[in-house]
Amino acid sequence: MRLLSKLFCGILASVVLTLAGFTSVTASDVKSSERRGTMVLTEGRNYVVGFPQVWASTSEKALKPAMQLFISAKQRTKVRVRTPALINDNARLDREYTVEANKVLKIPITESYMPTASETKTGYGIVVEANKPVSVSTFQAWMGNGELARHLPVEAWGRAYYTANMYQDRYGNNSGYKYRPSQILVIAARDNTVISYTPTWDTEGGMETPPVRKGQTATVTLEKGETFLIRGKIDENMNKEWSTDMSGTFIRSTKPFAVVSGHTKVAILRYPDVLPPTGMFAAEAHFVRNNVHDAQLPVEMAGTEFVTIPTMYTSVRANPVGTTGAEIGIEDDRGDVVRFIA
Repeated sequence: MRLLSKLFCGILASVVLTLAGFTSVTASDVKSSERRGTMVLTEGRNYVVGFPQVWASTSEKALKPAMQLFISAKQRTKVRVRTPALINDNARLDREYTVEANKVLKIPITESYMPTASETKTGYGIVVEANKPVSVSTFQAWMGNGELARHLPVEAWGRAYYTANMYQDRYGNNSGYKYRPSQILVIAARDNTVISYTPTWDTEGGMETPPVRKGQTATVTLEKGETFLIRGKIDENMNKEWSTDMSGTFIRSTKPFAVVSGHTKVAILRYPDVLPPTGMFAAEAHFVRNNVHDAQLPVEMAGTEFVTIPTMYTSVRANPVGTTGAEIGIEDDRGDVVRFIA
């Protein structure tokens, strides 16, 4: 189930950086020296990538392999895949591969390289270095949960980002609801990268920082290859409310870094906690919710005009009883969701 295109299509429609006074970066600091149309986003020779969290239902088992790197190139080339962070508690990666021209090299990555603790530094950044330009994506596959994100090469990174997320979601019933928040993954490529973030919804907090209130700012320093997961605070009284959406969280740094943002498990748009809503077959509606995320573009690449490709849906959901979504508790989801982050 692919929900990504519905969440992130056209997320950076217009970004105006008017904030001043931050110690790490101001509006004048993030002006790009690139001319429009000259930055290559799909290819590069140096990447640092990471895997966001998949918060699946206990009944949704990881497929094998559950996590993979996808590397492709127009020309045959050598690539080195390694994990440079000193705090990495996993088996380190350091191996050279050959990528054949116009083919996809798939490299399995152990699930332990997926962070699960909010606001805690981990050494799970994976460096991909190539002799010739390559494209790199991360792929995750659990039963009922799957996502692919195409990452930016390091030379396309910026020093300021606004994130795109969704509201806190929930599924289950009175015997045990399951709550799922927004998430943001920050990745560093250089030592002493000082990251400051100002969330639009309270964060969960963790080992490095206590919970950060909406509109407040926290700072963390990352070294090369380190990753930092930020999850929204779960409030059991605020389910499927836009106020819990972490979209627009402002993240900036003293050095270029990467941001992957989205959600741990969400339905787009609102779906019931159980499906069907009533009857003997009613079950926890985890199967209509998915982890969604993508690599974000930095503020330096924000624009004012975008082209989207919408999908047209019928007015009546295709099911045996011919009911509309609203009649079975589903919010109108017959089109694409276009997010505008300014």
